[in-house]
Amino acid sequence: MGRALVTLLLLTTFISCIAAMEVTCTRLNRKCIDHAPCVNRTCLCPQTQHGDAQLACANENENICLIRADPHTLTYGLAKANICIPCRYRVALFKVQIEGKPSQYGCNFEVFAFNMISQSGKFFVAGAEVSLRVGGFNAPEEGAEVIHFEINHAGIVTSKGDNALWGTRIHSNTMGVTIDCIFEVDGNFAILKVRECDTTIRFRSYNENDEPNAQVRMPGLAVISPERAVFPPGSEYPNYLCSKPTDHNDTLFWDRGVELGINNSHGAALHDVLQHGFEIGHDLLIQDQTKLLLPNAPECSRAVKAFRDCDADKRAAAVHSCMQLMSKRRMIRCLRRDVLEAFTFCLRVYCGKGDCFVLKRMLSRAMRIDKDMCSPPRRIRKNVNCTFPET
Repeated sequence: MGRALVTLLLLTTFISCIAAMEVTCTRLNRKCIDHAPCVNRTCLCPQTQHGDAQLACANENENICLIRADPHTLTYGLAKANICIPCRYRVALFKVQIEGKPSQYGCNFEVFAFNMISQSGKFFVAGAEVSLRVGGFNAPEEGAEVIHFEINHAGIVTSKGDNALWGTRIHSNTMGVTIDCIFEVDGNFAILKVRECDTTIRFRSYNENDEPNAQVRMPGLAVISPERAVFPPGSEYPNYLCSKPTDHNDTLFWDRGVELGINNSHGAALHDVLQHGFEIGHDLLIQDQTKLLLPNAPECSRAVKAFRDCDADKRAAAVHSCMQLMSKRRMIRCLRRDVLEAFTFCLRVYCGKGDCFVLKRMLSRAMRIDKDMCSPPRRIRKNVNCTFPET
């Protein structure tokens, strides 16, 4: 009897220890979010929900758009594309009526994201910005209140001067709307929730201390809005990457690439990030956060300007050729901090707005580090009118 009891206690302790361990699921050994089962090494949302069960699931009566990992956009219509630029870009634009209030009155949301490059040469979503205007849906009326939010690895900052550092909480009320800035410690989420408008922005930071494939929890951004959300004209892709829930088209980016003549989803997304990018006044919504959260802002502005200075009929081909500097991880490792500047000079050369000297110097300097790994990609050698060093 005594031995049986000891055996039972040991077995119970063993099971408890196993349950307490980080249980991973996918081929990259990532965890599912809470309440999401792992089936055949795939995280699945519960039957009444949809989304990516590694980052977020939404109810059937909600819309969800995701920007995940390094980073891949997953639109409302499930189209996918990589966003290979360490800059700020437009994610979503929508309005939500407050129930019980007059028609055309509620929350007006605009969501942005910004990328950075990890030490290992991978892009990641470094944070998000949210502009919330409580008031009429049409032209901003007098008395409407606008609040801006910056969300990153350290916490949530608001334009009202409130700082919710990791682990703390902000609860406020603006014109009858309840705003919660909270943190889900176990899931490693910073969460902005606007209750009366049933809208949630969830952000999980990339862990710089881990290699990309060692990110046990999927980093990224989730934008969740109710079914009653209104997506006004101009909120669709290519203006905003999430597009609209009515765009039930999982080939959205590919179709755009075909339209541009480059047959490349990622090139199309990069083209449109630049097309609708920030050239003048490139500061974040809360300006004093720009240097901290978007250190590449001046160079991003120069890249957008180089794109817009290019003849319209050359822009897509220029992006398609030069993007290999940023889409190939070996080139990011070679060029390091100069990768965005090299991309900008490449655009200028391709478009006939600059000479080869600076671009060749940057690539030659990289090749001195590793001649084979840092040689210019094939598409650049073929399409950019420069004589590059031989490998």
